[in-house]
Amino acid sequence: MLKIFLGSLKSKTMWFNTITGLLAVLALPEIVAIIPSAWLPAMIIINSVGNLILRTITNESLAAKIK
Repeated sequence: MLKIFLGSLKSKTMWFNTITGLLAVLALPEIVAIIPSAWLPAMIIINSVGNLILRTITNESLAAKIK
């Protein structure tokens, strides 16, 4: 389990999902003054396409990233 956690710190896909997740939190009604809600559809598309791209270049498990 520790290897998976440590491997996730080296994973571009995990970092990308974490960042886009944080952006989604910023789109909550309390924070909409900072990020316009009109950007939400674009953020979802960018997240989906980014995940597809990163999955195509991934060739090892999270645990295998720790050597």
